[in-house]
Amino acid sequence: MRMNEHRAVADRWDRYGRDRPEFAVLTDGRTGAEFYESGRTEVFRILDTIVALGNHPRGRALDLGCGLGRLTFALASRFDAVIGVDHSAAMLNRARSRSHDLHVTNARFVLAEDGRFTEVGTATVDFALSRLVFQHMPSVGMIASNVTELARTLRPGGIAWLQFDTRPQTLLYRIWDWIEPHLPKGVGPETRRAPLRRYRRRPIELEGLLGNLGLEILHQFGQNSECHEYLIRARVTAS
Repeated sequence: MRMNEHRAVADRWDRYGRDRPEFAVLTDGRTGAEFYESGRTEVFRILDTIVALGNHPRGRALDLGCGLGRLTFALASRFDAVIGVDHSAAMLNRARSRSHDLHVTNARFVLAEDGRFTEVGTATVDFALSRLVFQHMPSVGMIASNVTELARTLRPGGIAWLQFDTRPQTLLYRIWDWIEPHLPKGVGPETRRAPLRRYRRRPIELEGLLGNLGLEILHQFGQNSECHEYLIRARVTAS
């Protein structure tokens, strides 16, 4: 994968981060308090599900693809510390501003560059979360670089909740996948054009990647859907 792919994607998200940041995250029109409350609802649902399955994440959390901090601020209310990571500087600036306004002292926001977030230490994260993020990455290589970094940051035994779009790649999808990058600017539905469009990934590819990185799949939810979620755990190294 070319490193300039990361930069091109980040530039597109920066434009939305400056002009239409909430729409870029939730295209259904939710804004303001309703926008952030949706993040709180999602985070609490996920954490309640994880606890019901016998896991009790605590300590330091990572929000991968944090954008405006929609999920980050909810995580901050449940963890000692949370790090929001994103490749859009414009989005992060807005998240930092809101953090200051809300007097949130246990959240910080760092920029991911070329699919790496070196400001986050190795084996320092107890719980990682990513929703509505991987579905917008235009290549498997971009997904791989981000998941590789996530695996690096997870402590042994740390857990993560990751969401992908794994709907079958129909003929119509494959035709659009070929046509869309070549269309003139402004042609075609906005939510089906990069960077907002959703890319469908094959579960076998994702699960192979996770396994190669020493990430064990504990549970899956919504298989072969637009909201296919994985609960995974970092391998504990034998002493």
